[in-house]
Amino acid sequence: MEGTGKRYNRPEFEADRLGISRRQLSNWMANGMLPFIKRGRVILFDPDAVDASLLKFETKEVTRS
Repeated sequence: MEGTGKRYNRPEFEADRLGISRRQLSNWMANGMLPFIKRGRVILFDPDAVDASLLKFETKEVTRS
């Protein structure tokens, strides 16, 4: 997005950054796991928003005492 000074990623780059396939990225988008911006036919991702969204799905290690 122009003028904001913030960098947005295209789906190919975002999938590579997350270490997942384009298909998995599309599935996560369809399931509402990832925030994205759609302007016309162009899909963009805010990496900070994606990382924050994925933190909700992070699991913690359970230790036995």
